[in-house]
Amino acid sequence: MQASQAGFLTETNLTQRSLPEVHRRHQTWRSAARALSADRAAILHYTFEEQAGWDQVLTNQVKNAPAASTGHPQLSMDRRPMAGQESSAVQ
Repeated sequence: MQASQAGFLTETNLTQRSLPEVHRRHQTWRSAARALSADRAAILHYTFEEQAGWDQVLTNQVKNAPAASTGHPQLSMDRRPMAGQESSAVQ
């Protein structure tokens, strides 16, 4: 017996079906992000939006953010605790 493709969705069909929900969720997230950035109690808010993939500076999106909160992240692949720090990992 040969399967009929009419009974199955293609990847393109699935993508088209999901787009309205993806857009709705993105708009909901953007609205929440704008509210957080405007919240006077917020200290840091990094959205990573409107930044090029290789940007070396993280921009704090909080209104009236201190200048020191925007800058160059210190990235490291070494995840060991620094001397004097206790690890909360269970051994």
